[in-house]
Amino acid sequence: MHDLRYALRVLRKSPAFFALAAIGTGLGAAAITTVLSVSDTALIGAMPYRDSARLVVVWDQLLKLGFARFPLSVANYLDYRAQNRAFEDIAAFEPRASTVMLADRAARVAGMRASANLLAVLGEPIALGRWFEPAENRAGRMNVVVMSHRFWRRMGAPPMGATLRIDEAPYIVAGVLREGFGFRLSGEAPEIWLPLPLDPPPARDAGSLRAIARLKPGVTLQQARSEIAMMAARFKQQYHTGMGPHGEDGGYQIAVVPQRKELFGAIQPTLYATTAASAVLLLLGLANTALLWMGRAAARRRDVMVRVALGASRTRVARQLVTEALVPSLAGGAFALLLTLAALHALNASPQPELSTVDRFTLDYRVFAFALLLSTAAGALFGALPLRSLFRHDAVALRQNRGGISDRGETRLRAVLVALQVGLSCALLAPALLLVQSLTALERVEPGFRTNGLLTAWVSLPAARYTSPAQIAGYYRRVPGTVASTLPLALGPGGDPFSIEGRAYGASGTLPQFAHRISVGEHFFDLLHIPTIAGRPFEPRDFAATEPLALVNETLARAFWPRESPVGKRILMGAPRPGAPWMTIVGIVADIHSQALDRAPLPQIFVPFSQAPTRTAAVIVEDTAPADLERALHEIDPAVPAYAARSMQNHVAQSLQLPRLRTALFTSYGLLAFALAGFGIYSVAFYAAIRRRREFAIRAALGATSRRLLRDLLSGTLRPAGVGATLGLAGAYALARAMAAFLFGTTFQNPVAYCMSAVLVLSVAALAAWLGGRGLAETGPADVLRAE
Repeated sequence: MHDLRYALRVLRKSPAFFALAAIGTGLGAAAITTVLSVSDTALIGAMPYRDSARLVVVWDQLLKLGFARFPLSVANYLDYRAQNRAFEDIAAFEPRASTVMLADRAARVAGMRASANLLAVLGEPIALGRWFEPAENRAGRMNVVVMSHRFWRRMGAPPMGATLRIDEAPYIVAGVLREGFGFRLSGEAPEIWLPLPLDPPPARDAGSLRAIARLKPGVTLQQARSEIAMMAARFKQQYHTGMGPHGEDGGYQIAVVPQRKELFGAIQPTLYATTAASAVLLLLGLANTALLWMGRAAARRRDVMVRVALGASRTRVARQLVTEALVPSLAGGAFALLLTLAALHALNASPQPELSTVDRFTLDYRVFAFALLLSTAAGALFGALPLRSLFRHDAVALRQNRGGISDRGETRLRAVLVALQVGLSCALLAPALLLVQSLTALERVEPGFRTNGLLTAWVSLPAARYTSPAQIAGYYRRVPGTVASTLPLALGPGGDPFSIEGRAYGASGTLPQFAHRISVGEHFFDLLHIPTIAGRPFEPRDFAATEPLALVNETLARAFWPRESPVGKRILMGAPRPGAPWMTIVGIVADIHSQALDRAPLPQIFVPFSQAPTRTAAVIVEDTAPADLERALHEIDPAVPAYAARSMQNHVAQSLQLPRLRTALFTSYGLLAFALAGFGIYSVAFYAAIRRRREFAIRAALGATSRRLLRDLLSGTLRPAGVGATLGLAGAYALARAMAAFLFGTTFQNPVAYCMSAVLVLSVAALAAWLGGRGLAETGPADVLRAE
């Protein structure tokens, strides 16, 4: 306790040093702890299911049409389950939100439809009541509901057998899942679970099911893929699965993807990159701590030797120095803990879409303990540097050691640490500059539609009440503004196949013959400022006409009518068939981005909403508050709630969420590395000048100018800084190359970012070294000798 009190008293006299030593340690420890706490769930740790390594997700594929993941049809699912030899079992599920009547209002609730064997495949027990029975996956028996624990408590913990109204139909509460259970592949955790209808429809190529399977014991992923590939070849020959109307091969296969990769495959490259950057920041923090303590050791060496000369034992002095070194390290650990908890709290409060399947991230205390141990060991190791001279010299050497030149070992170590700091700073700063350039280019991309002054909200009509297209269209005619079956930037890849009258089905040479069909209401193009390029837009009479009409976008027109106008031509969704409604193209509209701003627009077909109404649609209004829109929709039908209301600007910003997060993280890392390197080099120059003060005094007395002395001091810092910058650029290139998939509008080979990072870091190194050494270089020899 005496040593601790003395250490606190000494450090209180040097608050800047104490703060820098603690912050440098804490930032690196917080970065690595936060990222690895997230990565533990996404990359390393076990999933919350029994023997989760054996769980795989099964998808259909149409590779020649660009579909790497295609939902299963009921017929395919039933055949896969019955005929495979690699899986213990396969369960099917389908995310589908529902409207639930609460005590005083209707609410839109995240839901999931599932087969009766889902919990068995996951190895998950029911917490209360029972799960579905196989017979309840058939039409007429699907009147039971299983609730999440959170929703069950929200509903007032109703007893088993109670009735809940879902989508205008009564459902009997059959069971409650355990607290925290939230199985899904994306989006919100389901609040209610309903039986999935598994009555096989005649169509084999149309489906909306997801499937998860459990590998048999001893069956590897590669063996399962080989077995499933043979089964896919058999189905392709037997059922012509994935074939076009004239025998065109769509590239049908079956994908078997590990559950972890399915859940976190999109975010894994970002996590790998941020883990590497966090490790670099931790090393930089440790190097900065080492430089600070080396400088302080140079300043306190004389003090230590005086204490020994006055009778203090070397063991006593050693214990005191180590205690003094541990205090900033432990304070940095506490600072890191607070930073990590704050970062995880922010991530839990505003989860990223790619991490939405994790309900809550918690601190990994193993990683935190390791980072704290590293920082503490570094502080203790370098804080005890004066002991080196203490054990090499006796008290008689005190006069010979006053302000003399530091020994070669310390000089070489200091040069290595300076090079390390500059190199690590360059390695982080260059990728950060590339990401900033990429995000800037991405934000300049025009989405193709108006974003300001628009509000969107979603509405879903219950099938029990709105049974006919006329009823659905009648509801949406009463809503304010306009409607659309989907919003821009909300569509997935591909779309649906379409046919062109008088042509065989096939690719255009640049694109597969697939398109997104979007049903739009009156004023959609006017409200979103989407211009008509050729032909005419939809007119009010088109929404009352029975003749099928369509507008196509520029991408579709260029791909399939490169040398002529498509206006007046006829197209059809799907394959030609008796009685199929051929749509006449009346105009071409400008492209809008359908997936993301960094991806080219896909073919789009727009049809009047009255001709292809959908129960779930987006309402788009101009200059309206969310509460006013929800009130207007409530007046149309109180049983149909509006949900997910937000501005169009927020909708566009959502598509940029991950690039902005990635850029913010790496920019923060780069700036922190920049600042830590500057402080570290400043401390090196400052304490190196203190170590050489006697030498400088003698040289000044012999006629050396202050400019010459400062130049010599700077050269000792800038030479290793130049070496470190060169090595750091090589590391930056390797890191940027690994991040090439994140870049838009630039490449990882862009020389401007590398040159800028090197110039910035070397400029800061020169400035820090000059600030650290200028005071001593300008001090007169008489002042130095008088202090001696």
